[in-house]
Amino acid sequence: IAWADVESKLDVMTVLSQCGESPMLENSEKPCILGIDTGKLLHAVVLREDPEDWNKHHLVHLAICRDFSELDGLMEKFHVEKCVIDALPETHSTRAFAERHAGKVFMCIFNDNQSGPPTWDAQTHGVRMNRTEALDASRAAVRKKLLILPRQDPRVKEFAEQMTQDARVLVEDKVTGEQRYKYAKIGVNHFSLAFTY
Repeated sequence: IAWADVESKLDVMTVLSQCGESPMLENSEKPCILGIDTGKLLHAVVLREDPEDWNKHHLVHLAICRDFSELDGLMEKFHVEKCVIDALPETHSTRAFAERHAGKVFMCIFNDNQSGPPTWDAQTHGVRMNRTEALDASRAAVRKKLLILPRQDPRVKEFAEQMTQDARVLVEDKVTGEQRYKYAKIGVNHFSLAFTY
């Protein structure tokens, strides 16, 4: 991609260098957070805070679900305190899921004109954030070694590969000439987005 910001693009080895020795968990007694990308399948990333450093998170589970009822199971098995899910394209099912878990599940809408921290709305079960800033933050977490992965297995490798499929590109507004960065999808990136949420 012309004008791609190659320095901010992750590579598979950088992501896999975060692997530890712990196996992926099937449940957790300690509270977790959950990010979900929606589409034909539902890609879920479960994180848990590091007990010694609240800046760090452990990726404890990766799931590919076919049905929203499987997400209900993840909410329970991992004692999910907060979940951010892609609001589109499954708006009806996503809203029903958010309503079943009111106060815990927030539907994400990206707003390219917003800057700064996400805006949370408990009444509408919504969260709005700038897509570029959110993806910048998720990439920075990996580069700064704030994410600890379970030991390497095929699913972790798939996660690492999908984390490399968003490229930061410089785009210019044809009318105003204003230039700014945004992310372009260059391959399958479901786990990348789920992690970002």
